Amino acid sequence: MAIIKVPRATISRHELEVFHVLSTAHSWLTVTEVLDRVRVPMSDRVVRDHLARLADQGIAVRMRMTPGFRFRIADDPGAQNPEYLARLSEAAEIFGINREESNQ
Repeated sequence: MAIIKVPRATISRHELEVFHVLSTAHSWLTVTEVLDRVRVPMSDRVVRDHLARLADQGIAVRMRMTPGFRFRIADDPGAQNPEYLARLSEAAEIFGINREESNQ
């Protein structure tokens, strides 16, 4: 599968929240389960789009299950696209995602 290179400017706070939920989950999650765990308001369509993007980038794994998909973080999320994972990590630092967790 070809990896789609995404420009840095397209990484949003919403995408980082979805990435964070997948990174800290210990099981496969549905779109609804991710939506319930994000800390910023967003629609299920936005969550679904970000999950699809993370899967397309090789950061997440997508499994087709009835009635929809389930997602989890890839075993080695940086293997297929280390540049994108590095941009996600840098953006998380800029948005203070890690600092917010340590303050809770």
